[in-house]
Amino acid sequence: MITFFNPETISLTPAQRREETEAFRYIANCMHLFGLCRYKRCYRDQTCLHDPRECVARFAPLAPRGARDFMRVMLDGRMNNLDFDRMKEGHEDEMEDLVHWRTLVENAREPGSVELTYLFEREEDEEEEM
Repeated sequence: MITFFNPETISLTPAQRREETEAFRYIANCMHLFGLCRYKRCYRDQTCLHDPRECVARFAPLAPRGARDFMRVMLDGRMNNLDFDRMKEGHEDEMEDLVHWRTLVENAREPGSVELTYLFEREEDEEEEM
């Protein structure tokens, strides 16, 4: 499994580096991080066209924990050649978090959007309850 921000990846071969970049691009695209990207081309084309590590490092931590967990499940499933239905078994709640996150990102650039602010307030409330 590819881990986020692993210092061991410094010594990757060029082929391994490309594979890692594609994994980060997969994460960025599945999480719709292009909707928050500062590069207009990524936003306009609705796909990661820049360095995906930058968007994943900047924006993935903003997503709900369940959405991030489901991305790890999806990456593991992809690396183990599991079909989507098998991969998502037992992770339906996390999948819903990812779907909700993607909807929020899609709506984030609408004029007057406050949905992302609501999400952050909800996460803070949940942490206070713990």
